[in-house]
Amino acid sequence: QRAKSNNIVLSSHLAETAVDFDIKPATQKLTINVAFPNAVSENVAAYQAMKATVSGGDLSENIVFEFGEDCVPQKDGGYSFTQDLTQNVSYTVTLEGAGYRTVRYSVNMNGDKTLNFWNNVMDEATVIEKGNDKSKAKVTYLAGDIVKDNDINIYDLSAVVSYFGTDNDVAKKSDYAKYDLNRDGKIDSKDVAMVLVSWGN
Repeated sequence: QRAKSNNIVLSSHLAETAVDFDIKPATQKLTINVAFPNAVSENVAAYQAMKATVSGGDLSENIVFEFGEDCVPQKDGGYSFTQDLTQNVSYTVTLEGAGYRTVRYSVNMNGDKTLNFWNNVMDEATVIEKGNDKSKAKVTYLAGDIVKDNDINIYDLSAVVSYFGTDNDVAKKSDYAKYDLNRDGKIDSKDVAMVLVSWGN
């Protein structure tokens, strides 16, 4: 005869624990420097009408740096700013300004990067991206491309000369800022000279 036995059931319930956290991607620092060998006066951003934009990559919206004493102020006659961006992702940097040529440069953030742009024509090709010889150029950001046809010629000179002698209010936005290439509030021989320096480029 078989002995009777009781079935014993052990039951255990573990409370669920939710752990909520963000894993932030690694970043690298992008530094952008914009030099103005031909002096450009400092005014409010609305009058300067110049900006740098970082776009593309994993950005949901563009990062915009407006040049001007109330936004990104000048330092040593130029502009400089930094931005942390996702590591190993490519972005496009665009520099543009009223009366200036627009320049675009693609950079991959596989390390900290420094980009240098200038408003002039270099005698010798110079690197835009520090440490990258393939980025050499003589021209980047250039004053005088008024009509935005990527060539500085008689049409641009005529545009500046047609507003010669105009005084602008540098404390606010102006439709005439694009003719005031050195942003000093007056459209004069200095602006004409900036067109001539860039002539044919």
